[in-house]
Amino acid sequence: MNKVEQYLNRIGITPRLTNPRDLLQEIHYRHFLTVPFENLDIVHFQKPLSMNPEIVWEKVVHNHRGGLCFETNSLSYYVLTELGYQVDFISGGFWNDVDQKWAPPYSHLALLVTLADELYLYDVGVGGGPVYPLQLKEGYLQHDPTGTYQITQSKQDPSNWYTIEQKTEKGWTRKFGVSTFSCKLENFHDSLIQIQTDPNSIFRQNKLVSKNTEDGRISLTNDFLTVTKDGIKIKEPIYNEKEWSRILWEYFGIKA
Repeated sequence: MNKVEQYLNRIGITPRLTNPRDLLQEIHYRHFLTVPFENLDIVHFQKPLSMNPEIVWEKVVHNHRGGLCFETNSLSYYVLTELGYQVDFISGGFWNDVDQKWAPPYSHLALLVTLADELYLYDVGVGGGPVYPLQLKEGYLQHDPTGTYQITQSKQDPSNWYTIEQKTEKGWTRKFGVSTFSCKLENFHDSLIQIQTDPNSIFRQNKLVSKNTEDGRISLTNDFLTVTKDGIKIKEPIYNEKEWSRILWEYFGIKA
C-alpha cells in the first residue's frame, strides 16, 4: 500500500469512485470527519510545524494527528496530484471584521483544483469551514452541511480575488477569500514561522482540537469540550490536565 492509499485508508475511503468530481468531494468530506484541525504541536507538544508532505504524512497518517492549513493542505496537494488532479497552491485570508480588512497575503494556504475548465477551492485547513469543495464561480450558491455559501469575484483586484460569504440570520457574512494566482509552497514559509513564534499569533493563545461529525462538530480547548449536534451546542468545563488528556484520546484518538 503506497502513501496515497494509506492516506485514503486513514480517512476511511478507497478511490472506488470513477467520477473525478465525486471522488474530490468524497476525499474533502471524509478528511473533515477524520483529521482534526489542531495546533497541539505549537502549544502542547512544542514541535516545529512543516509543509514537507513526507513529514506531514507521518504526523497525520502514521500518528493519527491533525494539523493547520499549511500542513493539511500541503499534504492534500501531494495526494491530489498523485491521483491525477490539476492542483495549484493559492493564497487565502480571513476577513477581520474589527479592522475591516483582509489578513495579509500567504497567511492561509489553500488549493485550487481545475477540473473540466471549472475552478474548485479545495481547503481542508479551515476549522468550521465548508466540508465540500467550493466551485469558484461568480454568484454561485453552494449548499453545504455547514451552511449556504455565496461566491463573489472582484473584477478590479488584479490577484483575481474571490470572496466566500456564508448566509446567517443577519444576512451574508464574509468568511474568507482566496486569490486564484498560482503560488509556490515556499511563499508560505514566513507565515508558517510567524504563527509559531509571534506571541500574538492566535495559534499560541489556546489549545484547539476540532473536527466535524456527520451531525455537527466536536471542539476541545484548554478549558472546554464543546459538542454540537443537530444545531444544539453543549459546552462542558474541563477541570484538570488528566481529564483533558482523557478527552483528547476519547474524542480524537490523540495521546497527550
